[in-house]
Amino acid sequence: MERDFNFVINSILNIQKAWCNDTQSELSHMSFPDPMLGFRRDLLKGDMYREWGRWFIEQFIDAKYLSNNVTYAEIFYDVFLIIDKICGWTYDRNDKQEISGIISKYVLQRIRIITESYKRKKISLSEKRELLELLGDKPRCWLTGMLFSQEAIDLFLGRQNATIKLPDYVDKYMPIGLIDRDLKIEIDHLYPFALGGDDSIENFRLICGWANMVKSSQVTMYGRGTKYTKKIQPYQSIDNYYWAIRTLGLKRKCECDGCKNNLENSQLTISSFHGIGKIINPISMKILCYEHAQERERFVLRTEFNN
Repeated sequence: MERDFNFVINSILNIQKAWCNDTQSELSHMSFPDPMLGFRRDLLKGDMYREWGRWFIEQFIDAKYLSNNVTYAEIFYDVFLIIDKICGWTYDRNDKQEISGIISKYVLQRIRIITESYKRKKISLSEKRELLELLGDKPRCWLTGMLFSQEAIDLFLGRQNATIKLPDYVDKYMPIGLIDRDLKIEIDHLYPFALGGDDSIENFRLICGWANMVKSSQVTMYGRGTKYTKKIQPYQSIDNYYWAIRTLGLKRKCECDGCKNNLENSQLTISSFHGIGKIINPISMKILCYEHAQERERFVLRTEFNN
């Protein structure tokens, strides 16, 4: 364990080793020490495998499929040839055929989306009303828990003369309310349309504009990175907020002992497990409700946020 710790840390701190293939090869054969993943071992490892799996499947998409009316049988033939090479003697022929069938269905679905063989349908007013009714009297953003205002509801349903009132202060870690769109109601695909999700009530979620912009079509913690800049010091805030959105969407509740606040009844935010002022990243990120987010300088003037 001590050797693993030392090797990983030295590899990170020695910039030249980042471009050393021998070091990279040795790292790849190690088991990353679980204590270094902190409280987020399940999230970080799970999303790592999810991302690897997506890359594995997408390698079977061939450019020739985009210009021809490709069939499942043609895709299956190509996929099986590659699977046969990759798996070798590890799996028997029946297993390889089963794996090839699963991958071929996914590839065919992706090709149909890429070639726009069907269009995203326009959400009807009745569907919008149905989505609101499913959330009850106090509809909230499914990823932040933000309570939608009556003005936002009116705009969502197409009623005229509704205007969004921006807040005087915003949370520096999740600055919702810098622009009108942040506070509007939008429709999100739980499983992104771009990755094969369908246009159905079951796949729709109501989301605030801010979270929708941040989430985009990402589904793993590794979809985007976060960078810290001098411009936002001394806040040590997050320039790219996707890590927070992903953690919120999975954990969905305040992580203070005994707290019953969750995304269904409260707006949530983030902090560090290690205290105020510490850098927040996927390993150190803690989910809090605003009753437990005690940092005094958390809120900053909206008009001064970008300065």
